[in-house]
Amino acid sequence: MKTLVVFYSRTGTTRLVADAVAQRLNADLEEVREVHPPSQFFGYLKAMLQTWFQRVPPIAEAEHDIATYDLVAFGCPVWASTMPGPARRYLERERDGITRLAGFCTHHDSGADSTFARMESVGGKKLEARAAFKEESVRSGDAEADIEAFIAKLQG
Repeated sequence: MKTLVVFYSRTGTTRLVADAVAQRLNADLEEVREVHPPSQFFGYLKAMLQTWFQRVPPIAEAEHDIATYDLVAFGCPVWASTMPGPARRYLERERDGITRLAGFCTHHDSGADSTFARMESVGGKKLEARAAFKEESVRSGDAEADIEAFIAKLQG
């Protein structure tokens, strides 16, 4: 099964999960990149405001043709109980080429269920598998068993 792991990550936490999933599945990896990446503190503030007000910043063109993949595993952080604008923009733009969709997210406390519901509505597909990873577990290395369980769902 030809798989593409797509992710958006501002702090690097979601990137850690995406890298692990892509490596174990021998999948291609696609990072969602903003055309004008925000700076540190004020960029974080701007990104949160964009999320709250449902504004989506421009993103760079995709490197991979999503229509050539059997499965897309899509990951992003949870911001304000939903997915960030750049992640949403990617799914809006690429949704017609997605055959099968799975989702994963990283979060501090809550918002995973609403983020997955948003992935399904924006991506136009029901998630075949989904997994939420707490940021501190990912950073400490304690999420390995959960990552393996997610991979097993994708392969199953």
